[in-house]
Amino acid sequence: MNRFAQTSYIPFVGWFLPMAVKGNGELAMSHAKQAFVTAAFFICVLIALFIALLFTPLSYHVFRLFLVLIIYAVYGLYFFLCGLGTYYVRKGKFVGFPYLKDFSDKLGF
Repeated sequence: MNRFAQTSYIPFVGWFLPMAVKGNGELAMSHAKQAFVTAAFFICVLIALFIALLFTPLSYHVFRLFLVLIIYAVYGLYFFLCGLGTYYVRKGKFVGFPYLKDFSDKLGF
């Protein structure tokens, strides 16, 4: 079991270690690329939601509550995918997340 591949799914920053070491085989790099694309996607989504929340007037209480609930749901989905990725690393296999695997395959590093 590869310890560097297990760090790939530490939320938002775990992909860095397997990519920095690079000598850990195809499994670690595949998971690191997928974790990077997953983190980048969710960071973009969360930034867009936070900007929407920032520019929403304070008098729109229900809409602001709805945005906050969506933000929590996005965090929950991201942490679930991190846990699922860690589970597959511990099993020693690579299972690509739908749509995100296509982008991680296009990365040139």
